[in-house]
Amino acid sequence: MKNKRIIIAIVAFLLLIPFRLPISVLLIKSFDYIAQLEGTRLSLDILSANIVLTKLIYNIVLSSLTIYNIEMQSRIIFDRKAVDDANSDMSVYWWCGVLIAFLFCYIIFDGFTSYDLFYEIHSFNK
Repeated sequence: MKNKRIIIAIVAFLLLIPFRLPISVLLIKSFDYIAQLEGTRLSLDILSANIVLTKLIYNIVLSSLTIYNIEMQSRIIFDRKAVDDANSDMSVYWWCGVLIAFLFCYIIFDGFTSYDLFYEIHSFNK
């Protein structure tokens, strides 16, 4: 079953979604701890920007790897060979385009929820 590799790549990414909240909380706590080691108190805006940017980079890297793996497995399954000819049509498969759109929405959603979670944790600690 050649489609098994694509299904494994999608399931592996979906299994990472439950770890979204613990990773966010760990990032928030670790950035707070690092900021307080020196004794200086950073503003909440700087800490929240660091956390959201780190989380966005994390999500972009994981999403890019997932899309790349699915595209490469699709090329293997459907025997599409990479050609260096400039006139060849080397567009991605349609499901990879849909996956890109869904993962883009996920990245935006996760950025906003991480930002809200940061302020909720800080309002709870006061």
